[in-house]
Amino acid sequence: MKKRKLFILFLIPFILSSCDPVIDDDLPSDGRLIVNFILNYRHQETTLPSGNEALGDDLLYKQVKLEKDSLLEEPDDPFRYGYQFAGWFKEKAGLNEWDFESDFVVSNLFLYAKWQFEHDNEYVEPDYILEERIDETMEESIILEGVCNIPIESGLVNLTKAAIMRLENKSDNCLEYLNYVRKSETEIIHATYNPQTKTISLKTKYEGVESDISILVVDVTSSYAVSGAYETKAQAYEANSLSTPDHRVMLGGSSSMENWETSTEDMMPIISYNYGIGGTVIEHWLNGLARRLIYPFSPKAVVLYVGINNIISWHSGGELTGDLLIDLVDDIHFHLPNTKIFYVLMNLTPNFLQYTDDIHRGNQKVIDYANKDDNSTWLKTIDAGTILLKPNGVPHAAYFLSDGLHMSVYGYVLWGGEVKKALMANL
Repeated sequence: MKKRKLFILFLIPFILSSCDPVIDDDLPSDGRLIVNFILNYRHQETTLPSGNEALGDDLLYKQVKLEKDSLLEEPDDPFRYGYQFAGWFKEKAGLNEWDFESDFVVSNLFLYAKWQFEHDNEYVEPDYILEERIDETMEESIILEGVCNIPIESGLVNLTKAAIMRLENKSDNCLEYLNYVRKSETEIIHATYNPQTKTISLKTKYEGVESDISILVVDVTSSYAVSGAYETKAQAYEANSLSTPDHRVMLGGSSSMENWETSTEDMMPIISYNYGIGGTVIEHWLNGLARRLIYPFSPKAVVLYVGINNIISWHSGGELTGDLLIDLVDDIHFHLPNTKIFYVLMNLTPNFLQYTDDIHRGNQKVIDYANKDDNSTWLKTIDAGTILLKPNGVPHAAYFLSDGLHMSVYGYVLWGGEVKKALMANL
């Protein structure tokens, strides 16, 4: 039996079936047996959207088919944050452990994970350390390059609402929102923002000589507006943006992010915020939403799930979708060079299997790009969807809503767990 320390599987009271865990009986009957690996952590009873009552020990982790009288291959250990996995057992109570080397499968089978409590909140999220850029080779004593990660051009900077609100909130000392490089002996006397004149003033001293830099702030939010309900949601995020912490983990993208309603709690102890907007495509984020909802907050990490609507709704195809995703991560990296970007690969979905090849092509484009040159230092891909597949590679309907596109609450347990695990390993 393998015993490894586990870092994650957050506790969510959302599970599969009202009685026994789901058996995948929609697969062709070919005489093979079905083995269901059940996560088996008891939580309070909950009511599913179907109206069924379910318990947390009914969550399906993996399902395999094999011939009768065969040995069973041991799956990868599941993850549950704060617990150590103690093996697969023949009953929920964890009395008789399955021996993968000598126990033969003779009938359909349920095996249950056993857990040993280890700790509460042992993981500590690394601090974000903002380092000044020092360059002794410059002719100037200081160069002010940008504000809230937007470049300055001809003495002015085009900002959107969330960035301007941040400047106004710290108008007496807005230095943390300025992007600059200086010589080490350059003293920064003050950095202020005047909301009336919409002007940033930076006063410095070098070798006894004081200098002043003045930058005009222009509100260009309307230039990056999106349509309909997307704009309403974007404005709501902006209106509440002062409660969004800087230098944390930002979740963004389309409905799979927006519908992850418990993401803040599920990602703990990682501190995160979720600005997902259902229905959006890559172009929405590339042409405006990233500027409005990502760049002002200087996140330490950005987690994106977007692109599936390009393929299913816009019929962009896998190649073009992959190219657009690369354009998006490049744009984010340009504005946020110190931020790690995590792209969650697009899921296969039960009702849209005709797009499987396009989804694979789009995903592979990003995977190849992440592995190119030194891109892996800032770009990571997360395969959170494979865990939702049946043994035959088809998405398991139990992890999706009736529309066959969006994940159910119990699908988020596994999918979200993969996202959190990747961040814990790479932040």
